Amino acid sequence: MKKNNGRFDYILVLVPTTPLRDSKELDKCIEYFLKMKKAKAVFSVCECGHHPLQANKLPKDLSMKKFMKKKYKWMNRQELPIYYQLSGSICISEWNHFKKKKSFLTDETYAFITSRKKALDIDNIEDFKLAEILLNDND
Repeated sequence: MKKNNGRFDYILVLVPTTPLRDSKELDKCIEYFLKMKKAKAVFSVCECGHHPLQANKLPKDLSMKKFMKKKYKWMNRQELPIYYQLSGSICISEWNHFKKKKSFLTDETYAFITSRKKALDIDNIEDFKLAEILLNDND
């Protein structure tokens, strides 16, 4: 940073815990960001693994009486609207915007949709074992 007097055009973060993201995905994301005229930042997202409309907090007595809204109770997961979750496997921002906002997630951030496979975040041993399996999968 000292060499460039703290002046950069962009900042890119690639967290090491999402190792299944590849160079093609990275290139696609960068191209998408550069084409988005309104975007000051891009943050990767993927489809939720478990649908949030089929999840809820539980009361102390563990009753499921109000666990789901009635209109969703009998719907198949495939009939529910698609929800996305933050992936963070690729985060790009204009440097000055990031420096000012101190975040990638702002009102001027746009989503880059990635697959759940490429978004796999290794947080525990189960995630690590799944990553090993997926790395050896040639799909």
